[in-house]
Order: sequence, then C-alpha cells, then structure tokens
Amino acid sequence: MAFRRDVFDDTGLFDGSIGRVGAAPLGCEETALCIRLHQVRPDARILYLPSAVVRHRVPRDRSTVRYFLQRCYAEGVSKARIGRLVGHTDALASERAYVRRTLPRAAGRELARAVRGHPEAFGAASMIVAGVAAAGLGFLGEHLRHPMPSPPVPQRRSAEPWPAS
Repeated sequence: MAFRRDVFDDTGLFDGSIGRVGAAPLGCEETALCIRLHQVRPDARILYLPSAVVRHRVPRDRSTVRYFLQRCYAEGVSKARIGRLVGHTDALASERAYVRRTLPRAAGRELARAVRGHPEAFGAASMIVAGVAAAGLGFLGEHLRHPMPSPPVPQRRSAEPWPAS
C-alpha cells in the first residue's frame, strides 16, 4: 500500500490509537486513514492495482481456525474504534454491502458444493458464518464498553497524527 504525501497533509498520519498493538490482532489503521481522506476529499481516488506483486509470508499459526476467529473478533473491535473516530456510517459502509451480499452468496455457494458431494465445503460455509458472528461480537463488545459520541466532521489539513479519542 502506498499513499501520496498530500494525503497525509490533508488527513494527518495514521492514528496510533488503532491498529496492531502487541499480540492483539487488531488492525484497520489504513482503513481509518482512507475514510478520513474520503471525508476531507470526497473526489480522492484510491486505486487497487491487481498487477502489483506482494510477497507476504503467513506464519503457520495464522492459518488456524482459532486465529481466524480471533482476527474476526479483533476486526469487529477495530471497526467499533474506527466508528468512534470517523462515525459508524462511514466506518461500516463497505461492510454492510459485504455482509448483505457477498458473504451470503459465498456461504450459499459452499453449501451447494457440500450438497453436490464436497463435504469440506460445509466447513467453509460454517467458517463464513462463524467469522461474521465473531466480528459482530467484537464490534458489539467494544461498542458496549465504550459507547460512541458523535464525532465532529474532520477538518484537518496538517501532517500531525490524528488525535486519539
């Protein structure tokens, strides 16, 4: 992932109150930055370049069901924290469509494969449902621990770190 310098001039730096801290598999600091960019510069474009080559080693312990569920839960926590910074409407915009359309289609496709004689596909469908549930629990737990006040609309135009809530 790469950003032009003027993005940081307009939005500030990555927020240190979110993202991976220690062993907790939290994240979304880049998501928060992109949301702030869209709030400050609605005409800004973020490009996905599928031709870009990324070499990324995934450790064995990150390929377990336990890690997957911990990561999904942490994603929910992270999204609740982003919601406190930029508002839940913007923080969850892409997730709403993904949970309503993409994940049900994927689970349905895997269930259909299971019926056609691929029993491992039932596990894949189950993991989709379990992942959504874990993310929802993480979001709800974080939201209940720290209810969200309505944040102001961002007006920053400096490269200083975004203030933590």
